[in-house]
Amino acid sequence: FETSSARPDDFGNTGVWALVENPPGALWAATYRGLFRYEVASGRARQYRHDPADPLGLPETIVYDVFRDRAGAIWAVTENFLARLDDTTRGRFARWRHKPRATSGQWIFPSTVQDARGMLWLGTDQGLARFDPRTQTFARWRHDPRDPRSLAHDAVRALLPDPRAPDRYLWVATAGGGLDRLDVAAGTFTHLTTRDGLPNDVVYAVLADARGMLWASTNRGLARVDPATRGVRAYDARYGLQSDEF
Repeated sequence: FETSSARPDDFGNTGVWALVENPPGALWAATYRGLFRYEVASGRARQYRHDPADPLGLPETIVYDVFRDRAGAIWAVTENFLARLDDTTRGRFARWRHKPRATSGQWIFPSTVQDARGMLWLGTDQGLARFDPRTQTFARWRHDPRDPRSLAHDAVRALLPDPRAPDRYLWVATAGGGLDRLDVAAGTFTHLTTRDGLPNDVVYAVLADARGMLWASTNRGLARVDPATRGVRAYDARYGLQSDEF
């Protein structure tokens, strides 16, 4: 794909935040210039753009995340909205505001997962949100300095259902509060920070390996976390990483 300032809306000519495949051979891309559907075999692309005059179109210009739910529906996350693409031909979206306080021109780093009950969990710069598609309502968790069991930091960078108990726990990576584990039923958080061995409290992403261990990337290296014991082992550039921050 070639970059050309003369063709700013060409697929591959704009920054891509996220990709998802649905169906096989078709890529959905969250980009600076909307949502794209790209057919790998033919090279054809369809762009869904924001039009301020269209209340049923894409709600904002930049799409920061794209997600496919278990029913096959495509969801787009913009700065302020969670949007579901309901009509691929006409580009019609259902939209819901995911932020309690609207912002303008602020980068976000959303992470979207779906639980066994069909709820969508969304990490934002204003805490953790859970969307119920059936009732079309949000539940939200924010940091409360008076409550040690609240979310450690409102800037959420990544979400991961616990590999051993995915219906019970959700891991939440924050940009300043370390790695949190949410007890879904209780609605309370436990925290894993530099005091517990994390190399840094800015956690960009978290993934699980085949043994159920968690791997978290931070501002000062990589951390392996045992969810059962909360044991942490840290790795940095001295172990062969390309840098301490990634």
